[in-house]
Amino acid sequence: HGCVRLHDPTELGGIVLDADPGPHSSDDLPAILGNGRKTTKLYLAEPVPVFFEYNTTYVDKDGRTFFARDMYGDDRYLRRLVEPPARPDATWERGDASGLAKSH
Repeated sequence: HGCVRLHDPTELGGIVLDADPGPHSSDDLPAILGNGRKTTKLYLAEPVPVFFEYNTTYVDKDGRTFFARDMYGDDRYLRRLVEPPARPDATWERGDASGLAKSH
């Protein structure tokens, strides 16, 4: 739901392909994209981690950027996932230390 916008997805695709040890490179993109299909899947030899950051922004006719409020209410939930607790030690699990190395 929503959208992902890239200035030049072909450039990004080329960068990813050139970094991947698989058989394809950025030089192959014109033939791959010109195959006449609406959707083409390429499988990479190594996975690439992708991180998305959601921000509601827009640019007005004068080129000024505006950031909108958190209309979906996701920020509070996401902030809890990435911010450490006030007392990190309160979240540590305490266990039996009998399995630790013993002095001889």
